[in-house]
Amino acid sequence: MDREDARVIPKYAKLELERTFLLREQPPDLDAADTWRILDRYVDGTRLRLRRMDRLEGAETVYKLSKKEVPVAGDFSRIAITTIYLTVEEYGRLEPLPARELAKRRYKLRDGASVYSVDVFEGHLGGLVVAEISFESEEEMAAHAVPTFAVAEVSSDESYTGAALAAATTRPR
Repeated sequence: MDREDARVIPKYAKLELERTFLLREQPPDLDAADTWRILDRYVDGTRLRLRRMDRLEGAETVYKLSKKEVPVAGDFSRIAITTIYLTVEEYGRLEPLPARELAKRRYKLRDGASVYSVDVFEGHLGGLVVAEISFESEEEMAAHAVPTFAVAEVSSDESYTGAALAAATTRPR
């Protein structure tokens, strides 16, 4: 992280470097062994996200509270995120807060040396499928080609962020 990033990233946040791609449909070769059902609750009037992740194979459930911030306006490929893991009791205390919900299933997709997280949305966003890939460095992110299975890159389109999707009444274009 350079000096400029240090000025815009909150003290305890981690900078996530991700690119997001719109897919036409759910790819057939997803890794079903590592699949999660995710319920995100974007708490009204805040930048907080309450997340419940249920592994589809097994009894594991993970609860998180995160705050996401965009250090540079309009650049949604670089997100400052602060996350804490919660107990089921803590999650239960926060769950009644008014929030916009977003439900999806998350799969892993291996494409050569790259591993993508593929989100297949449910409910009013049913049929929407996006793939995200995370990077360790700016250079690695810049060098990554758009995958052949993607329709378009939507990394800089705010309407494909989780908070915007949770507030949407229809699928983005």
